[in-house]
Amino acid sequence: MFGTGLGAYFPLLVYLLSIAGCFVSFVRPVVGIWVLTLILPLQGGRMRLLDYPLGSHVLQLLLLSVFFGVLFSGGSILPPKPMRKIIIALCAVTYISLWIGTALSHAVPIPFFTSFPNGDHTPFGYWFNFMHLPLLFILVNSVVKDKRQMEFLLIAMMISFLWAMKNFYGNVAQRETAQYVEALRNSMGQDFGGSNGRAAFASQCTLFLLAVFGSIHSLRVRIVVVFLLAAGLYSVLFSYSRGAWLGFGCGILYLGLTRMRWFFVVGLLMVPFAGALLPRAVIQRATMTYQEGELDTSSADRIQIWEQALKTSLADPILGIGFDCYHLYRAEEEDELLDTHNMYVKAYVETGVVGLVCLIGFFLSALRLGHRLAKTATDPFYRALGAGFAAYMVAVIVTNMFGDRWTYIDLSAFTWILLALVVQATLWTVVPANAPAPAAAPAPAPPPEATVTDRIRVRMRGIMSGRPRG
Repeated sequence: MFGTGLGAYFPLLVYLLSIAGCFVSFVRPVVGIWVLTLILPLQGGRMRLLDYPLGSHVLQLLLLSVFFGVLFSGGSILPPKPMRKIIIALCAVTYISLWIGTALSHAVPIPFFTSFPNGDHTPFGYWFNFMHLPLLFILVNSVVKDKRQMEFLLIAMMISFLWAMKNFYGNVAQRETAQYVEALRNSMGQDFGGSNGRAAFASQCTLFLLAVFGSIHSLRVRIVVVFLLAAGLYSVLFSYSRGAWLGFGCGILYLGLTRMRWFFVVGLLMVPFAGALLPRAVIQRATMTYQEGELDTSSADRIQIWEQALKTSLADPILGIGFDCYHLYRAEEEDELLDTHNMYVKAYVETGVVGLVCLIGFFLSALRLGHRLAKTATDPFYRALGAGFAAYMVAVIVTNMFGDRWTYIDLSAFTWILLALVVQATLWTVVPANAPAPAAAPAPAPPPEATVTDRIRVRMRGIMSGRPRG
């Protein structure tokens, strides 16, 4: 670990921290959320906890401890109103689709069992893991009570992001960038989501950091964030993921239109020098989508995969063939055909039109909530939080066009945590439109008119004190 030789003890340290967080969460549940934030994006690191007792259930133990801590403290276990309906609809529709999947195919077990005999997750098991994310959202809303706790949570997110980027740098730092080869893309680590998923995660977090940088007043924190931005930009650039590049570019465009218009000036100045500034492998990857007027092999294969997935959706286009069931229909095909490589196509095929509408509705509602907070909040920090989350969601919407960057807990945990913070900041700062206007303060009563007796009394006091009359 950083050349100190302590890396062998790091899993034990994380394990002890997680167990301690479980116990403390019964009394102070926000501590459990801080620990969860540190370890959620690091799926590869969590795998190293399997050697310890209950190490495979660390996330569940922490979530349960925080849940009971919230109950003991009298907190709410319902989603807050700004996102309540869409979250309940998303959870309900995906669960109902599991029963549709069982009815349509004998390969899909009834939604009671979380794993197949060989140990692989069933669709219900995968749905159960996905439900950790809405629960995380509810718990964050319940335990974050003030701005200071929010700032601590963001610091925990920065630490976790830095660790993920450190792992990326360790994988790619020694690779040659003079010529693009396909092996360069397999360099984001072994976490869920693959290289493209980790690249999408890096682009989303980097956009958020760009937006909040201007609201940071501490010089030391600014220096840290600059370092994080450099690490994030490095990861996005050398991920060789065109989807992540496009998502990052769209997020920059949003920030340029709404918050940082100087981005346009910087972008225009850098365009003529892009060929000289960017590594040759990056230029080659960006320009290889079309070769001699035709799509490259990767892009053409995606079109074929989408066409095949849409044919499968004809089994039930309204409610779908079942959450996480598409791969069971393609079990005898080649590996690359097991997934739709597009979250929107996946949602349509597996949960139907209803599920696709819920997914898009969730994305747009979250984007709108962040944008609204950026425009209406009076606190500069909350405005930056809203703008950063809105740019983050722009990247989420774009990168999910190129694969599933949504149902993996390590890729989407920050999305739900940041959404919870935006909801809390909105509830703290934005006055509802139908709120009654504050009552006007009563007008001060006019001073009573002086009577003849009062004037005589004042004149006599002047005479007795020797002051001249007049």
